[in-house]
Amino acid sequence: MAGKTADALRRELGVDTVVKLGSNESPIGPSERAVAAAGRAARTGHIYPGIELTDLAAAVGRHVGLGPDAVVIGNGSCDVLLAVAAELLGPGDEAVVPEPSFAMYRIGAEAAGARVVSVPHCDYAFDQDGILDAVTERTRLLFLTNPNNPTGLALSRTEIVTLLDALPPWVVVVLDEAYGEFVDPESRVDGVEFLREGCRVVVTRTFSKIYALAAFRVGYGLASPTLAGALRAAQPPFHVGSVALRAAQAALGDTDHIELSQRVNREGRAYLTGRLTALGFRVLPSQANHVLVVGLHDVQSLDAALNRQGVITRPTGPSFGLDGGLRITVGTREQNERVVAVLSDWLSGS
Repeated sequence: MAGKTADALRRELGVDTVVKLGSNESPIGPSERAVAAAGRAARTGHIYPGIELTDLAAAVGRHVGLGPDAVVIGNGSCDVLLAVAAELLGPGDEAVVPEPSFAMYRIGAEAAGARVVSVPHCDYAFDQDGILDAVTERTRLLFLTNPNNPTGLALSRTEIVTLLDALPPWVVVVLDEAYGEFVDPESRVDGVEFLREGCRVVVTRTFSKIYALAAFRVGYGLASPTLAGALRAAQPPFHVGSVALRAAQAALGDTDHIELSQRVNREGRAYLTGRLTALGFRVLPSQANHVLVVGLHDVQSLDAALNRQGVITRPTGPSFGLDGGLRITVGTREQNERVVAVLSDWLSGS
């Protein structure tokens, strides 16, 4: 699942400079407020975590407009996804997973002993009719990513409401909003609205993307107080460290850094989409912090050529089961220009 690292590429090919655009990491780094908070927390690193967890849960609750009893803090949002699957699935149950999507949905469902029902995409978008056709009396979970990874495509509020209204009452929808903060304001859908309306929804989010804290491993889930309480009760003690919790809390309140991240991403996404389209590639209209080039005939050769030039991207075949796709993280201006130049040279055969 994990993408190739810069160190691995240096060891493998001996390249000096690496542009890493394969893991959807922030190109600008974490908030200075988060770094300072982590430094302060590190001074008491010999003490087990305490109030930091409840402090972050309260801060997240205020941020989203819910009480802290609806918040579950996890060791990354993957932790919450696995916990939801473990709590709501068992042998004989089914989980519906539209494809392509994040591998953790399948991993969590299968670990719980459930059967995964995959729904093929419709020209890379989620097939809403296919999703509903896949639901049976055994279905307990439906996983939806908004916007999706790896496609970057976003669901509209109407599309989500249509699904929620059509689903039977025994199905819980997991809305994974790991990339939600990157969606353009006019297209953004807040999953918390559905929770407030009493829908059977769990929302998951992460501090790894917009907040640039991937190495700290902090995420959170939002659910009904009853389900959230059950998920918290199943967590081991001290499952997230104090340094990470304090960094996340500081990052949550740094609106200047969040707005900078959004602006850099919006400009870089438009640049990559425009330039790659001009080169003749088909690029899906992304609302995430990455773009997906599709319809490629020899992704492995292209990926190898990029690696030789010190550029890491992400072929979608191995991780997502989507042949012919190359996911490119939005980087800095210089990084984006570099990947475009390498792809242009590859097309020209130079």
